[in-house]
Amino acid sequence: MSENLYTLPQSWAWKKFGDILHVERGGSPRPIDDYITTASDGINWIKIGDTKNSTKYIYETAEKIKPEGLKKSRLVVEGDFILSNSMSFGKPYIMKTTGCIHDGWLLLRPKNDNLDKEFLYYVLGSAFVYEQFKNKASGTTVKNLNSSLVKDVDIPLPPIQEQRRIVGKLDGLFAKIDKSIALLDESIASASALMPSALNEVFEELGEKWEKKKLDSFVKTTSGGTPLRSTKLFWNGNIPWLKSGELNDGLITQVEEFITEDGLNHSSAKIFKKGTLLMAMYGATAGKLGFLDFDSSTNQAICAILNDEDVSNSKFIYYFLLKDRNKIIKDSFGGAQPNISQNYIRAMEIPLPPLDIQTQTVAYLDALHVKADALKKAQQTKKEELLALKASLLESAFKGEL
Repeated sequence: MSENLYTLPQSWAWKKFGDILHVERGGSPRPIDDYITTASDGINWIKIGDTKNSTKYIYETAEKIKPEGLKKSRLVVEGDFILSNSMSFGKPYIMKTTGCIHDGWLLLRPKNDNLDKEFLYYVLGSAFVYEQFKNKASGTTVKNLNSSLVKDVDIPLPPIQEQRRIVGKLDGLFAKIDKSIALLDESIASASALMPSALNEVFEELGEKWEKKKLDSFVKTTSGGTPLRSTKLFWNGNIPWLKSGELNDGLITQVEEFITEDGLNHSSAKIFKKGTLLMAMYGATAGKLGFLDFDSSTNQAICAILNDEDVSNSKFIYYFLLKDRNKIIKDSFGGAQPNISQNYIRAMEIPLPPLDIQTQTVAYLDALHVKADALKKAQQTKKEELLALKASLLESAFKGEL
């Protein structure tokens, strides 16, 4: 017995999963593309993607395989449990259909009627079991489970009637908690929609009152560069060097890397002043914005937007670009990822009121942003507290304290 096992109530017992469950790994016919079919006699092919809209059950699959693929896979039926065994391993699902599982899944099937399936679902979702999965999982970068490791996991097992009583109690409590979480999710979504809605309304109203001008009539743009990585003299100096992945739609207060004067002089990198507005032009963070909190150089994937301060407020431009970000990204797709050009940015038209009205607009939007962010964080905190309560209830249930 593991030294981490606690004392159970009388009539309860510690069991290994292997004592009460058949645990078997799925299989994949290869090459899988040769087995995918749309024919009516196809067998459901269960993939991780089929769990996208599910928290507990799997009702249908996006793909099917040919019947001959069954010989190289594993069939699961309604009522079976399947467990992901790699990447986000340890997440259980209950089958509400029949299908085949690939080798990224483990099949869990009770050996007898002394195990309530809903009780098993709660056990599999508990922190106590997950910690065992995590500790036993093999690999360093990507942790994986296998059938032997899962069979060796310890669980507390009460008599079947007590299992059902615990399930009834947890079902009732979790239903109330989940209802509260759903309301909080609605509040978080509403708070998240405040700024986009306000930005649209504000700039629509400004557009009705003031002439629109192209950004290039009062803005200049430029980008940075990357010194040769192979030249050590160019790196680890004292000049901040910002990557596009570090933009965060806010104030940039630190960077991960620094370059030297030689690196600056032997590349297209250039130093931008504190307060400069930046936009990521391509890569995973394309469209992200930020303001420098210090003088810094940047890589070539970042566009510096240098405005005429006698004509425009840089934060006003920031909010305009934030409002139109989805359109900017949509218009800039040229391949797998968007590639926003400086020409596109400069050609954008913005309603341009006098500087004092821009400043008032920025103050209003800043205050609204703070309010919306605080509301969202408060609701998120409440949600996390409820999720922690669910975990605490599970812990109590499996100690016989519920």
